[in-house]
Amino acid sequence: RGKLLDIGCSTGIFLEIAKEREWDVYGVELSKWGYEKAKKRISNVYNKTLDKIKFEDNSFDVVTMWDLIEHLTDPNKELKEINRILKNDGNLILTTPNINGFFSRLTKKNWWAMVRMHLFYFSPKTITKLLEKNGFNVIKIKSYSRTIILKYAIEWFKPYKGAYKLLSMITKSKIGDLKFKIDTGDTMVVYAKKK
Repeated sequence: RGKLLDIGCSTGIFLEIAKEREWDVYGVELSKWGYEKAKKRISNVYNKTLDKIKFEDNSFDVVTMWDLIEHLTDPNKELKEINRILKNDGNLILTTPNINGFFSRLTKKNWWAMVRMHLFYFSPKTITKLLEKNGFNVIKIKSYSRTIILKYAIEWFKPYKGAYKLLSMITKSKIGDLKFKIDTGDTMVVYAKKK
């Protein structure tokens, strides 16, 4: 329990769950659409950049950023501000695509995370260096499995015309609706603590 800030909170679903578990929750969301949805769930949501909110020093026990850091124009600036508002020994938890993961190395330029809106790509080594530079100790980095529908996974093979043509036959059958768990190592969950 404690005070939690979710940066890039989207529609506020994570914050709503944290609130049900008795966290004192706050959110930041720049998308007007996401902000308006989140505001219906949680009152403490801001539609401006973190540095413009002016939270007090040492305000939060935990700060989360789910799939956000790769979109930031200046990750150093954001991390310095997070460090300032985190309590001593506070935790930062984030997720980001892992450019060094199995599937990213296999598919290279056709990797699903290789999109224009991702301004930075991190490996466990580079995210650790970035966090350490901005006053954090990395405690743990892990990947996690996702449940994926087979016909969705087949779309990953679209750039490989021959394989895609063969596999896309599956999408027309009931087999395409099968769900399975997979951990391709493509997404990192990073646990860090303020120094």
